[in-house]
Amino acid sequence: MIHFALPLLLLAGTPPGTTPTVPPPPTDLESRLRSHPDLVPVLDDAEALRLQIVVGFVEPNEKGENVLRQETFRAGAEYFYPASSVKLFAAVAAAQKIAALRESTGLDIDLDTPMVFHPLFEDDVLEREDPDNVDGGVITVRQEIREIFLVSSNEAFNYLYEFVGQDGIAESLRKAGLESPRIVHRLSEFRTEEENRMLPQVDLVGEGFSHSIAARTTAPLPAAPAMGGLEVGKAYY
Repeated sequence: MIHFALPLLLLAGTPPGTTPTVPPPPTDLESRLRSHPDLVPVLDDAEALRLQIVVGFVEPNEKGENVLRQETFRAGAEYFYPASSVKLFAAVAAAQKIAALRESTGLDIDLDTPMVFHPLFEDDVLEREDPDNVDGGVITVRQEIREIFLVSSNEAFNYLYEFVGQDGIAESLRKAGLESPRIVHRLSEFRTEEENRMLPQVDLVGEGFSHSIAARTTAPLPAAPAMGGLEVGKAYY
C-alpha cells in the first residue's frame, strides 16, 4: 500500500553563543493553533485530514544545557508511514556497526573501508563499485551515508540495511530509547517478508585485510502493535 503524508515540524531555538531568551511555554497547543484563523478549518477536520503536529522547543535546562521539549496535537492518532526518515536510522546503525567491528576484530575497519556485497537473490550480481564515490569508486559506509543525505538514495539505504539487518537497526533504536522499533523492508525493491529478513555475505576489504560477514536470515521482529489508520485510500498496487 502506498501512503502519502505531510508532517508538520516546527522548531524554535536559540542561536549558539547567544543568551537564551525563552518565552513562556505554551500551555495549550491547540488553542494557540486556533488563534490563527486560517488553521481553524484544518483543525476542525483534523481526523479526516489525518493531521498530526509536533512542535519542538530547544531550551536550556537548569544546567544550562540545550534540551528538546515537545508539544503535540494528535501525535500518533493514526499510523504515519515514515518514508525516507528511516534512512537516518540505518546510517546511525551502520556507523555503530563499523565501530563495533573495529573493536571486536582488531582490524583497521572504518567508514571508508571498501565493501563487497555478494549475490543473494537470482536477479542479484556481485556489487563492489559505486561510481558516484569520487574516492575510488567503491562502496563504503561513508559514501552511502553521503548519498542518503545528499540525494536520499534508496539504493544507498539498501546497502546499509543489508549490512546491518533489521535486527541491527532495531537494536540501535532500542538503545536510543524507542521501545518497539520496526524497519522491515528495503526501499524500491519489492521482496517478501522472509526475503527482507535475508542478508547477503558482505566483505570489508582494507589495506592488508579482508573480513567477511556471512549471509544470514534474521529472526522476525516482534509483531507491530495494534494501531489505527493503516488502511488509506480505495485501492493499491
